[in-house]
Amino acid sequence: MFTGLSLSGVLCYDIAHILIYVQKLNTHETDLPPSLSPPQTTEAPLPSIYHYERPQSESCHNTFGLGYLYNFRDSASLYCTDDSTSPMTCFNTHIHTSQKEKHVQDNFCIARNAKVNAATKKIELRCTLREFNEEEKARGVLAPKDFHDYGWFDTGPYVAFNRSITMKESGGRPKAKFTIAMNRDADSFGHNFAEISSLILTLDIAKMTTDPKTGEPFFKDGDEEFTQLMILDGKEDGHFLELYSLAAKMPIRRIENTEEDEDLGTIILPLAGIGNPMWLWCWTYHGCHNQWEWLRALRNRVLDHYGLLDQTPRLPAPPKDEGQPTVLEDRNGKLVVTVIDRYAQSRELTNQAECIDALQKAFPDIIIGIARFKQHTFAEQFNITHNTDVLVGAHGAGMVHTVFLRPKSAVVELQPEGVLWQGHRNEASGLGLDYFTTHTKPVIAEGNEQNWQEDKMFMEPEHFVRIVGTAIRSVYSHRSDNQDID
Repeated sequence: MFTGLSLSGVLCYDIAHILIYVQKLNTHETDLPPSLSPPQTTEAPLPSIYHYERPQSESCHNTFGLGYLYNFRDSASLYCTDDSTSPMTCFNTHIHTSQKEKHVQDNFCIARNAKVNAATKKIELRCTLREFNEEEKARGVLAPKDFHDYGWFDTGPYVAFNRSITMKESGGRPKAKFTIAMNRDADSFGHNFAEISSLILTLDIAKMTTDPKTGEPFFKDGDEEFTQLMILDGKEDGHFLELYSLAAKMPIRRIENTEEDEDLGTIILPLAGIGNPMWLWCWTYHGCHNQWEWLRALRNRVLDHYGLLDQTPRLPAPPKDEGQPTVLEDRNGKLVVTVIDRYAQSRELTNQAECIDALQKAFPDIIIGIARFKQHTFAEQFNITHNTDVLVGAHGAGMVHTVFLRPKSAVVELQPEGVLWQGHRNEASGLGLDYFTTHTKPVIAEGNEQNWQEDKMFMEPEHFVRIVGTAIRSVYSHRSDNQDID
């Protein structure tokens, strides 16, 4: 019998105590004796050996790794006096090594409140250059007139400043937030790709760098939508303009077609194509295996742009004409070899059909495709390459497609006699691909002297089968085919 307390009150009292006890259980705050309490444990760390990483060479890190971006970012220097209304920041590094092994300062610049003068066809900045102190000079800060002239198809910031930039008053509201002003080599995919990669690097470094005038990055993700490309070189469009949409989404402009004065917003004078490490040591093997981090990021950016990043199905590439073979639609998981066809061009393999026939007989289970990349759009080109296991080609711009192969693919480069160019080998190594090279025999036109850049090439079919077969076997080692390697 309960006195002075109703049954409902007792129940409420007991329920409250039960809830408190459950809460203590959940928080490990029960009043159980030590013998019945759960042991208090702390998680032991993972054995240290699991954290081991092979030391990366400083040279690889600073040239092909993220150190390249960070070092450029940290080199940012203000170039104009405080009263200038077109403040300009330039970036300088010592990473480039010329053919003569002399260190060269590579540069790019960003300047606000720019204007294009329709009469002079030049870009105007109101920037009074300031004097650099000794510390700045010691770390390579140069005035624009002292920037390096690479002598590379009239490209780079030096050429832009020398021919297209003047220091004058500007003002008004720009149509574009950013304007990329640059000269190109419009005729070469290899050169153009180096220029585009330099442009993307420039923008990535700008995104990593805080503008001391605003306290915000010079460039942000999404600013590409408000960016235009202004071409300064006066050359034909070429075949590669669509790739510039990776950096500038607004319509492309030409300075020679400017009909009235116009404010350009912030102008960006990007790093020269020859000034980025794609051309650094291109005659020397760098040995930075699987360490080319920014090239991998660029590769992924391009593939994502064309909807190919992490694409699992291998899609067929449509032919452009009857003379353009295509990869079979039903591949059944077979290994695919793509041969770049330099039809009627320099360094064409004159007995290519004979070599391919011998390869097919030696490896009847593989699929061989022949690609004339000039007949395809970029979307089709990258689709062909990204669905290739072994890429075979003569030294030339087409071998830039090495960058867009899937991981664990292989590359075979046929070099002209006497040539030891290492650029594509470096790309393959830096991305963790297998690379093989061999030399061919020159086919010299009657009455001409040997010229490796112009001569056609010949190689014995047995030689072709040996070198490509080596690449095929290397790819089989990564696959689940369980093929015997004879």
